[in-house]
Amino acid sequence: MKLKLSNVFRDFKKDVESNFKEIDKLLTELLDIKSKTSNKYLDSLIDTLFTKRYDQLQKEIRAIVLPEMSPLAITEDYEKSLSDLKGERHTSLKSRLDADLNQIKSQSQKTANDDRFIVTENGTIFADFVKKSKTIKSVKKIGIIGDSVAKGSRASKNFGKYLSEKLVATVQNEAVSGATMSTVKANSIYEQAAKIRGMDLVIIQGTDDDWLYKGSAGVQIGTSKTNEKTFYGAF
Repeated sequence: MKLKLSNVFRDFKKDVESNFKEIDKLLTELLDIKSKTSNKYLDSLIDTLFTKRYDQLQKEIRAIVLPEMSPLAITEDYEKSLSDLKGERHTSLKSRLDADLNQIKSQSQKTANDDRFIVTENGTIFADFVKKSKTIKSVKKIGIIGDSVAKGSRASKNFGKYLSEKLVATVQNEAVSGATMSTVKANSIYEQAAKIRGMDLVIIQGTDDDWLYKGSAGVQIGTSKTNEKTFYGAF
């Protein structure tokens, strides 16, 4: 092998060797990058990407696990949600929703006339005066005086009981069968009135007992406001 080279070839040799060194260095770096890509580099890249999304993930997780409302507020809201449209409380949301759906279905099938009229068992139709009145719904105490009609003789339920159920009110019924308005007989309507106090509503009822008194002789109508033995005075 010829070792003595001219200056020209010597410089060329240096250049070639230098180039090979550069190529070797480059190949080494490429191998290192390849190794990083398959291991640490990928881990680092994933960590970087995750960090960018971490704040948003925290917010979303917090919204699920730790809602803005306190446990007490959540419990109170849940308790309220168990009450249906009528204010009745149910043991489960399903039961409450079923009740509301049935109520809505029932209301949707009604006509405007359904709320204005009442149909009795024997087919009698009349206006629902409770809904027409502006004051009756506030009545909580009812006093009743009168004769057999007010007492409810021969009836399974008198009108006082019907009103009590309709208005959720208490009723004091002092009516006596055969009672006259005047004081010609005991337990007259006049005397019954003295027993009624502190009522929101007083119902006074009387029929023909004054007229039929003593075999149709009747009680005098009278003209004096202070004579309770006459119909006018007692009234």
